[in-house]
Amino acid sequence: MTALHRIEAAAARAALRTLRALGPVRASNLGGAVARSVGPMLPVSRVADANLRAAMPELDAAARRRIVRGVWDNLGRTLGELPHLADLRPSPSGPGWELVGAEALQPLLAQPGPAILFSGHIGNWEMLPVAAA
Repeated sequence: MTALHRIEAAAARAALRTLRALGPVRASNLGGAVARSVGPMLPVSRVADANLRAAMPELDAAARRRIVRGVWDNLGRTLGELPHLADLRPSPSGPGWELVGAEALQPLLAQPGPAILFSGHIGNWEMLPVAAA
């Protein structure tokens, strides 16, 4: 392992410890704030803007900027919530999850064996295994 790898690992551990100490709401808010501030300045955001122009030509530049900023906010919140996944509970707003259509799971619970579940990537897509458990 190189010195750079050790520095990166230490920084990642420190970030995770900090996010964990903040609690899920503040960690989510911090992740969203940092990502929506920095993300739109990264070159990949130009790709997102070009894709939005191609897919939705009716959007003006301000609308595309709002969408790109929102994407970054969502990604930052997802990262901020990562150390809290096991502790998150059902919540219609804020860090947590909402299960719509739970009645469809009842037949799966009545039968032993595996099942395949699909989830929309709305919010924190890492929540599916936690919510399913």
